[in-house]
Amino acid sequence: VERAGAIRDVRHQHAWAAFWGLVTLSFAYGVFHAAGPGHGKVVLSAYLLTHRTRLKRGLIMATASAALQGIVAIALVETFIVLMGWTHRQAFGAVGTMESASYALITIVGIGLAFRPLQTLWRGRNGAGGHHDPHAGHSHAVLPDATDARSRSIAAVVLSIGIRPCSGAVLVLLFAHALQIRAAGIGAVGAMSFGTALTVASLALLAVYARRAASSIANLDGQHLENTAKLIALVGGVLLAALGEIGRAAWRERE
Repeated sequence: VERAGAIRDVRHQHAWAAFWGLVTLSFAYGVFHAAGPGHGKVVLSAYLLTHRTRLKRGLIMATASAALQGIVAIALVETFIVLMGWTHRQAFGAVGTMESASYALITIVGIGLAFRPLQTLWRGRNGAGGHHDPHAGHSHAVLPDATDARSRSIAAVVLSIGIRPCSGAVLVLLFAHALQIRAAGIGAVGAMSFGTALTVASLALLAVYARRAASSIANLDGQHLENTAKLIALVGGVLLAALGEIGRAAWRERE
């Protein structure tokens, strides 16, 4: 309601003060909305807790997923309203389709992430590739992702989160479009994405440090560290796949 009132002020007063009020409210909404329950934060936290990832990459994933959500919201509204001439109701309904696609992608990503450690553990159990690793006793033993969170996995996780636009962002864009102040709506969504990124990045930071602390407490080395890390990665992939299926089931019940 507050954001709708701020949008009306921008429309009727054409004042920079009203515009910055809208941006501030949208930023605050992004911060506090991201602090609540949501599949994006759960997916990112599950990935970071179960896969060895540098702090910088964790923060990049958090920022990129929040930014992508804003970009998708803008692209969805601009495409369906401006280019295709859909009604606002039809455009907002497309958010549900994107949500379903997001959950399906999360399931696929989870299966993909679980496959590699499962394959490696199975080969090790059957003696395949069981040659001695000269570096096994050193601190740089191989962890879940041998290349420290491969780029394709990171991109897939970010896409599975970002492909579903925030419904609040879509509503702001539709309302701004109806009042013919599209630029103000886009600016508000940008501020909302920035606020969301700050909160999700904080959660990503906690997840990365929590994983590091758990690794230090476990105090494993050599082959035990490698096998444990692969098992954790396997559990993380299965967890993500399960989250995707649970999300899809919940979405179907709402429809």
